[in-house]
Amino acid sequence: MPAKKGKNDVLKEMQVFRAEEAARKEERLVARGVAKLMRKLPPRNPRPPDLVSPKPPILKSQSSQAAVF
Repeated sequence: MPAKKGKNDVLKEMQVFRAEEAARKEERLVARGVAKLMRKLPPRNPRPPDLVSPKPPILKSQSSQAAVF
């Protein structure tokens, strides 16, 4: 039969339990806040906009065409 726990052991366990509960509560609040913010954002495009409509890079050939005119 195990020995009875001392008062300090019980207090320490309660302190740990309360800290864990507080951490769980904070995680829930953060997750709920993030979900709320995500609902406010517009839907994301599946591809980044630069891949959808790429701008043509400036090449030396374009500058040489201007010299031909």
